[in-house]
Amino acid sequence: MLQIEAYKLLFVSRQTILGMVSDVRDEHWFTPLPGLGRSFDWVFGHYAAVEDWFLHHLNGEPYELPDDWQKMYWADNSGPVDPAKGVGRAGVTAGFEKSRQRLFTALKWDLFHLNRFVKQGTFPKDVKTRGDAWLFISAHAYWHVGELESLRGMFGYPYNGGGIHH
Repeated sequence: MLQIEAYKLLFVSRQTILGMVSDVRDEHWFTPLPGLGRSFDWVFGHYAAVEDWFLHHLNGEPYELPDDWQKMYWADNSGPVDPAKGVGRAGVTAGFEKSRQRLFTALKWDLFHLNRFVKQGTFPKDVKTRGDAWLFISAHAYWHVGELESLRGMFGYPYNGGGIHH
């Protein structure tokens, strides 16, 4: 069932993402990947901002994150984050956790609504139903896992792979 797959993707990505930064030292939190502007702070802030945006557009929920958070973290080209203006490790991680919890709650409600169409022009063109939208947001987290792993490598942390080893 689509809802179960989306929930699994969201749940596992949460564990994967948090595991990838558990050993990261604070002095590395804001340092960006050369040429990309992605830092650990930006990736976590981006997850929270996109999930907040998603819930606003899918369910009409009000934004819970402030406008300056959205400006700093939402767009893929918004990095690097100035440490003096950034939310910081504790704040950005808490924002990620809160937005992820809101996703879990909203997905439980959506069990009988996954075949309903979404407003075109808000989501990518191939996202036509609420089920498509849930798969889109569930997969989003994995797009940035490579950036987290690249940051880990740049600082000499061991390969984590999100805890997945073959």
